[in-house]
Amino acid sequence: MDTQQIAANLYVLSGAVATGVLIADGKALLFDCCDTVTDERLALLGVSDVEMILCTQHRRPNVAGAYGFVEKGARLFAPADERHLFDDVVSYWRDPANRWHLY
Repeated sequence: MDTQQIAANLYVLSGAVATGVLIADGKALLFDCCDTVTDERLALLGVSDVEMILCTQHRRPNVAGAYGFVEKGARLFAPADERHLFDDVVSYWRDPANRWHLY
């Protein structure tokens, strides 16, 4: 997977969704977090801890990798209008209006 440095301490990790990584003192703020963002991949950039994840939207590809970091203490921020989609995922997917019906 490619990693592009765009400024001092600011990187973009390629993946299903590009993830921004801002680093200070070994700690990171992630902008979105797809499932290809791992501790190992971040360690190559000098990251030892993910403190915060800023989600730009609730789409699964944008946040698929976030929950592992949240379980380890990272704080998750989401748009106010979409916060309920992060807090109550089960209700969202139980609602038939939110599923495709191709069968």
